[in-house]
Amino acid sequence: MPCESKGGRACCYAFIAYQTAYLKCHYPAEFYAALLTVFESQDTKVSNYVQDARSQGIAILKPSVNQSTDAFKIETEESIRYGLGSIKGLGEKAIQEILELRPFTDLSDFILRTTKSNVNKRSLNSLVFSGALDELAGSITNR
Repeated sequence: MPCESKGGRACCYAFIAYQTAYLKCHYPAEFYAALLTVFESQDTKVSNYVQDARSQGIAILKPSVNQSTDAFKIETEESIRYGLGSIKGLGEKAIQEILELRPFTDLSDFILRTTKSNVNKRSLNSLVFSGALDELAGSITNR
């Protein structure tokens, strides 16, 4: 194998570094979306990668119960939508239910259609503090 020797391993690492730099340069939104999704549970890394993406001209859009997926996703060539899976305190069952029931028209609709067993008080607080419910807050209707 060519990577058995020290020189071979260095060559392999150099090739991986070249590929990574190429992707970051030519496909920055895809690169950062993938990177953020892989490290979504590591707050420090996510914070560093978000800052790096912003410095490269890529906007990181806040999460949204109507637009986000469970992972970071590309909205445009210059923007990435924050994934629901990266919100602390929001469980997998809550995310699945939100994705299945959407779109939500307003906050009342969201509360009435989601179950307390999946989207509990902790999940709701996490969604509020992350900004994922902001688009629904301005459209509360009386029921």
